[in-house]
Amino acid sequence: MQLWFLLTACAVALTAQPVFNVKDYGATGRKQDNQRAALQKAIDARGRAGGGTVYVPPGEYTSGQLRLRSGVRLYLEGGATLFASLDGREFDPAPKSALLYGADLHDIAIEGRGTVDGQASYDWRPNDMTDFYIRPNQLLMEATGKPLLRSFPAGYPKETVYPRLVLLLRCEDVRIRGLKFLRSRSWTINPYACKRLLIDGVYISSSQKAGVWADGIDPDGCQDVRISNSTIETGDDVLVFYSSDIWGPALPTENVTVTNCRLSSSSSAIKFCDGNSNAIRRVVIDNIVITNSNRGLAFMVFDGGVVEDVVISNVTIQTSRFDWFWWGDGDPIHFNI
Repeated sequence: MQLWFLLTACAVALTAQPVFNVKDYGATGRKQDNQRAALQKAIDARGRAGGGTVYVPPGEYTSGQLRLRSGVRLYLEGGATLFASLDGREFDPAPKSALLYGADLHDIAIEGRGTVDGQASYDWRPNDMTDFYIRPNQLLMEATGKPLLRSFPAGYPKETVYPRLVLLLRCEDVRIRGLKFLRSRSWTINPYACKRLLIDGVYISSSQKAGVWADGIDPDGCQDVRISNSTIETGDDVLVFYSSDIWGPALPTENVTVTNCRLSSSSSAIKFCDGNSNAIRRVVIDNIVITNSNRGLAFMVFDGGVVEDVVISNVTIQTSRFDWFWWGDGDPIHFNI
């Protein structure tokens, strides 16, 4: 009986914890307003108070880079959209530019029924960079005397800031749940050296025709990762397992479960990546439906790392060869081979 009263008291204390509404800190819910300062003020205040929920009610909120805090749960209500600012000065310099950024944090959550929107847009212009994935098409077009046009993020190459939607470095006990992540200008969710990471019930979408660089989820050197019950449709890779030195030492990505997801990609739906300098191991992929993808499963391991102890089961794959290119006037041409 004493234990029951103790548990009840703890539950009451947790539910009584105050929720910090971003509108109480100056957020207007109007898209045209820069609400970065108000949102950050609410997150910081909740962090100083020992953690808890920062509530984003229905409305439209435009912001630059926000820094998450340990113990803070950012909750976007249904009808709330958090837009990434199109002003590169509102973000940290590349490569650490992100709408939602956290480093060396613990017990954080990004949840709700709302939307996070990167507002990516693209221009079609002559290709002036080496991309081995489309090089055969480029050589073909050059042989005919016609330039190969491809999509680039708006502002490229003058613009140097293409923020991720979520970038987490060395964080522990992370939940990302329930939200829609749309139109990222770079990788959508990128955790490095994170432990005990749950991504559940999310929808991620970028243009399958033009969404270059807009990967879905890219765990890098992470441990104990669960990705479940999600739908992800991207113009670049959907799930990529990295073990790279982009953010620090190349660490193994290990103990990963991916289940109950539907994936579509103009590149690779599930990719064991060329950015593997250490190891990808102990991965279970089960009950996955892959549709409308250029590649279903890709193993591209040539950077010195290993891939081991991988189980792939109950996977349905439907592929389509995507070659988007354009010459002359008119719309880009899609060859579905």
